[in-house]
Amino acid sequence: MSLKDSDWKNVLKEPKNLGLRAVGTGVGKTLEAVRVAEEKYHERITTASAKELERALDAVKAQCDAVIAKHGKLYTTACNYLKTVKQEAENRKQAVEKESEKAKEQEFEERRIGGLVEMMKALCADVKTTVNAGGNVNQTLAQVIPRMEHIATDIPKYKPVIEKLKSIKPLPNAAPGSLKSQYLKVLDDLSRA
Repeated sequence: MSLKDSDWKNVLKEPKNLGLRAVGTGVGKTLEAVRVAEEKYHERITTASAKELERALDAVKAQCDAVIAKHGKLYTTACNYLKTVKQEAENRKQAVEKESEKAKEQEFEERRIGGLVEMMKALCADVKTTVNAGGNVNQTLAQVIPRMEHIATDIPKYKPVIEKLKSIKPLPNAAPGSLKSQYLKVLDDLSRA
């Protein structure tokens, strides 16, 4: 018993099931849809590919129920086979639900990290605006750096650049604007990190 269209066709080729084959059942189409969805699912396991496969498996179960209800008394062998196909579809659906949990967690984590990266870019932009406007950079940094460090707990690659930002000090005999250029360079590095 399987979810293969070829196995279902073999059942329909049995002499006692030829009448059912002649009227058509639609089971083959739903099994083909499962095969296609399985391929997409195995190419890349995502919540979307898992949902598509689950919908295809639900369609198989529904089609099996419809055929069994309509032809169950006359074509008992084929309908008994469809009962096993339906059970296989249910088993596979449960397995996919379990397998796709990792994908759901991974997609959530990717969105969370992406949000943190965007937040870091926004914080850098805020500090750049203060630097370019000639505002109180130290006050802005005092507000922003703790937030940056919090982000860096989840994205460690930011830590060294934040340390550079914290260590910027005016150099004696430095040209005017050198402090500003130091800040802007480190902020650009943070935005790109």
